[in-house]
Amino acid sequence: MTAIIQILLFSLVGMSSVQAAQNACPLVEQLIVQIDAVSLNIANAETTRTPEGGPYKRKDIFCGVMGCQINEANEFRSVLLPGHPDADDSGFVVFPRIDVVTEIALLVGLQNAYDRAILACF
Repeated sequence: MTAIIQILLFSLVGMSSVQAAQNACPLVEQLIVQIDAVSLNIANAETTRTPEGGPYKRKDIFCGVMGCQINEANEFRSVLLPGHPDADDSGFVVFPRIDVVTEIALLVGLQNAYDRAILACF
């Protein structure tokens, strides 16, 4: 059954077009999860304090046949900023080890893959 027919059938049973696309194209769903994780990494590249305590932990996503697995990396970098509210006694602040340029390059690649996957599904 083609993706378009699946989407039409799903819409007849009250499923939204996004839900239908996700059911018709599992790769699209995996790419959305990856794009969300990379976007969070970029947004929190300088976050030194989270509600859980400590700096933000970078999200690493591994997707395969069984779905996606999200791992939190415990890699940090220390920067000497004595006046920062999160500085330790030595004046160092702990930041997540996130290379924003690398994350943006990854995001662009994921967005291109998403565009191709959407076209392939429809």
